[in-house]
Amino acid sequence: MFENVIVGVDGRPNGRDAIALGSRLLGAEGRLTLANVHGGAFNPTLASTPGRLTEEKEASHELLARERAAAEVLSLPIYPELAADDANRVIAAIVNATEAA
Repeated sequence: MFENVIVGVDGRPNGRDAIALGSRLLGAEGRLTLANVHGGAFNPTLASTPGRLTEEKEASHELLARERAAAEVLSLPIYPELAADDANRVIAAIVNATEAA
């Protein structure tokens, strides 16, 4: 079993399946972390449209809160949405945030 499992969620059924699988992979003291990744400031449309980036962030936070509630897992930390243009940077940011928590 694993001590830390990170699951990317986007509100679709496959993400919920991933949460269920992640929960099963946790050890007794394990921690499940949900992450939602979007283009953010790296997306020209979001970056150039006033208020759009803020809307995207709020939608991401709401999505994470909904998925957390639906997961029915205790002590499930939520990290803010991550915006990156490179998957490796996203993974590194999630791991660093998880280790710091």
